[in-house]
Amino acid sequence: MKTSKTKTYKKASQKQPVKISGIEDQEPLIRQLKKTQKLGKIGNWIYDVENSKLWWSDELYRIFSLHPMKASSLYNNFLERVHKDDRDKLEEQINSGLPHRSDYRIVIPGGAIRYIHEEVEIDANPDGKPCRYMGIAQDITDRIIAEKEKDKLIADLQTVLAEVKTLRGIIPICSYCKHVRDDKGAWKQVESYVREHSDAEFSHGICPICAEKYHRED
Repeated sequence: MKTSKTKTYKKASQKQPVKISGIEDQEPLIRQLKKTQKLGKIGNWIYDVENSKLWWSDELYRIFSLHPMKASSLYNNFLERVHKDDRDKLEEQINSGLPHRSDYRIVIPGGAIRYIHEEVEIDANPDGKPCRYMGIAQDITDRIIAEKEKDKLIADLQTVLAEVKTLRGIIPICSYCKHVRDDKGAWKQVESYVREHSDAEFSHGICPICAEKYHRED
């Protein structure tokens, strides 16, 4: 009996380690999630209030140019990354204890500015007190730059259009002297009126009819 028990123990000790069902199955999903977050430049975080634990995804660390660290240090380093002109407003939203959306800038090492869009949701315990904060943060720098370039292009086009003067509508002109009445009621020579309402210029000459009429003696 003793020998049998010893053999049984040895066989048991030689078996492969027990695998927890489900964990290996999740690894491909985790890798896919990381890849998706990298492509979308979006990361997520979770803060456990009761245990004071803060977790960031790999992509979130990359966006903020930070490395894994303790929760207290991570939060302080996060705030230091936030642009000084956006920091107070963001802290006010965080301290409100309410779900929120925010857009703010961060300054990464080297001085480059990134634009961040963040959304935060909150889970409460049975007493109604927040027990978990969850958020996503996306680097929207490329979109903001594209929008600024579009706005600049539109502004430039509007400036160009404003400088283009076009004559439209009915122009009141005297049947005899050919003076033109402007919007204020003043009568002006055709040349003056056209210059004020367009970019046209005049070069004066004389037509054959007028030459015959006014220079007959010559």
